[in-house]
Amino acid sequence: HASKLAGLKTIPAIIKEMTDDEATIFMVDANVQREEILPSERAFSLKMKMDALRHQGTSRHDVEKLSSEILGQENGMTGRSVQRYIRLTELITELLDLVDNKKISLTIAYEISFLNKDVQSLILKYINKITINHVKALKGLDNVTEDTILEMITEPVKKSCNISFSQKSLDKYFPKEYTKEQRQSIIIELLEQWKEKQLVEPSSIS
Repeated sequence: HASKLAGLKTIPAIIKEMTDDEATIFMVDANVQREEILPSERAFSLKMKMDALRHQGTSRHDVEKLSSEILGQENGMTGRSVQRYIRLTELITELLDLVDNKKISLTIAYEISFLNKDVQSLILKYINKITINHVKALKGLDNVTEDTILEMITEPVKKSCNISFSQKSLDKYFPKEYTKEQRQSIIIELLEQWKEKQLVEPSSIS
């Protein structure tokens, strides 16, 4: 087509006998060598090659092995990266465009790809406020509505409360021969007593 536009009547060409799958693999390999390729282009190219390899494979195990050993090695990627890119083809078009425009990270896009298209459409409205933890939580729900997402993204962040004691600080309270398990057991028992006392005689702690 380009040659016609340029006014050429003939073009240099090499014709090779190939099956459809072989032609697909050859085409993908040629396209992914470009210096600049969008994540969506890479995703669909890898999926096309994966499907072609699946047609040539004898079992699903063979396909998975090919994806990591062939697709990964030939494209300078790990097998896990190949699988993550292929998952992007499960995104709705609008989300995939945001990935191409670097508005969504590949990591969060991968997580979203496991949600059905209706939920993805809901997420699109609040994508700037959605985190990986939000997406993982949505994956565990049977019914997701817009209210579900709104409640999730507006829920206050819970601060973690981790407490640790140094060996030196505890030594003055326990005999040296006490094991870690013995010390922990005594501390828990004392806390239980304190808790029961608070229920009877509540007091404020600053």
